[in-house]
Amino acid sequence: MTVKIMRLIGSLLQNDADGGTGAGRPRIRAGLRLFLVLMIIVLCSLSRNAVFTAMMLMISLLELSFMRPIRIRAVLKRVPLPVLTAMAICLPAVFMGHPGTMLTVSMKVLECVLLLGMLGEQYSWKELTEVPGALHVPGIVILTLDMTVRFLVILGRISSRLSEAVILRSTAEKSRHWRKSAAAAGGVLGTTFLLSRRMAQETGEAMELRGFSGEYRRRRQKERLTAAEWGILLLVPALIVFYCVCERAVR
Repeated sequence: MTVKIMRLIGSLLQNDADGGTGAGRPRIRAGLRLFLVLMIIVLCSLSRNAVFTAMMLMISLLELSFMRPIRIRAVLKRVPLPVLTAMAICLPAVFMGHPGTMLTVSMKVLECVLLLGMLGEQYSWKELTEVPGALHVPGIVILTLDMTVRFLVILGRISSRLSEAVILRSTAEKSRHWRKSAAAAGGVLGTTFLLSRRMAQETGEAMELRGFSGEYRRRRQKERLTAAEWGILLLVPALIVFYCVCERAVR
């Protein structure tokens, strides 16, 4: 379970770690796109009308259809687990006479996963970590967040390889016993913890040798807004007005 959590967190870095899966970067800067995604997630979470969530979901699916097939597949692979989990949690509402609750919550979860999945596929982790720098967040905070997620990716891959090695070296009879499985899982986690301590120490020593001053530099982005970015800025008040109209219709 811990390995799966590490893989889920580390999936945000897949494009950046592998050097990207394709050419062609989006014309909208990462900060503006991130703001729009967070705003839609907040509005969908607060919405009591399924019409607003359904409309946002239709727009997200339409945008997803214009992406490359390999990116569409990467986004859709992350959808089933969160949606099924939300449906399982809301399942008692169906037997209590509120089937719409499960449908609405599942749609909200699906919309959030799609938005975050497309954001991760369109932008690298480095581009996303540059956004707090534009908001004058201290560089040490950005560096800590960046290195934490990157080490989670590395440790997740190490844990996966150690688990595969344990499975290949264990017999069928030993692997069935839950005590043996728990001991093997504990060994994998213990080895991963020791490796993480050693990697953290080596990284700190390398940063000292290279004269790291605590400043997290970011690339200078273009000052002028493109036509697509102006469209995003005009879309923000339109979404807020549409949200207010949908909420007023509920009343």
